[in-house]
Amino acid sequence: MRWHTSLVVIGLFTCLACSSPTEPKGAQFDLPFTLAPGAAAVLGTENLQVGFDQVLADSRCPRGAQCVVAGDATVRVWLAKSPRGRENRELKTTPDGSQGVYDAYKITLVTLAPSPEVGSTIRPTDYVATLMVTRSP
Repeated sequence: MRWHTSLVVIGLFTCLACSSPTEPKGAQFDLPFTLAPGAAAVLGTENLQVGFDQVLADSRCPRGAQCVVAGDATVRVWLAKSPRGRENRELKTTPDGSQGVYDAYKITLVTLAPSPEVGSTIRPTDYVATLMVTRSP
């Protein structure tokens, strides 16, 4: 009987460890939420889905460096809601490029972490985007 309990516990931890990071998680309108690359969120009862696809470019000035220009990063996100379907948007870390519109919604890239540092490379899977979705008036 003892081995049976051990198998159940091992199976439970295996299932938890194997759960997909891309499974949609809950988020709320008008509040920031974070997503890793490949992850998605479902907002409210309107069933709006938002996903963080990847970082397309990152030329932000690394901490510890002196740069003439601050640079920016570009991320690709997607939004989907029936019957309209899935559409991509490219958002930048600069204020003039940080927002996109989809149907009656506005999506904003609030922050992109981590910040670059001199002498280190950010792996694509290490990024985390903080996003916020509001309903357009």
